[in-house]
Amino acid sequence: MANDMICLDIINTMWYDYRGTGKSEDRLTNPKWIEYFMKDWNLTHLSYPSDETIKELQNLRQLMRDILQKTTQNQLPSTDELMKLNIFMDKAKRSPVLIKKEDHFELELVSDKQSWSTFISEIALSFSELFTKNEYKRVKFCKNEDCRWVFHDNTKNGRKHWCSSDTCGNLSRVRKHRDTLKED
Repeated sequence: MANDMICLDIINTMWYDYRGTGKSEDRLTNPKWIEYFMKDWNLTHLSYPSDETIKELQNLRQLMRDILQKTTQNQLPSTDELMKLNIFMDKAKRSPVLIKKEDHFELELVSDKQSWSTFISEIALSFSELFTKNEYKRVKFCKNEDCRWVFHDNTKNGRKHWCSSDTCGNLSRVRKHRDTLKED
């Protein structure tokens, strides 16, 4: 997982069965998934999130999904949506750190992940950075309508349709082939 794409991890915490069974799961309410997430993002120093924190994460997730629903249809987020996103970013705390690279130096802003509120702000900030870097145009919903997974299209031509060619892409090709056989 790329650090600047944590927003996509949060957006995808609402899981839908890509096979079309209608099953879904809000992984933010799954304690085992939360533990995995905390370990994966080096948040084990934080206590388990409270119900209020989970609700805040769910609200941010919905806001980001709503904005992406618009941008994937070439619409811009509303002023109200931007205001809500700015409120989520309000508690972001970053400290500048000078880092020596091979033959040069870079100044990086390092996140302070000492509380859930600052971490939630960092999630909103990572989402906002998709817009400032013009990367939001490459964030897409999987073409498999049962999946609803959000992914960053990092292909050269920007024409990726599925979150995974092996799962949703293959499923789509099989469905298309079966539909062709039914027509004959």
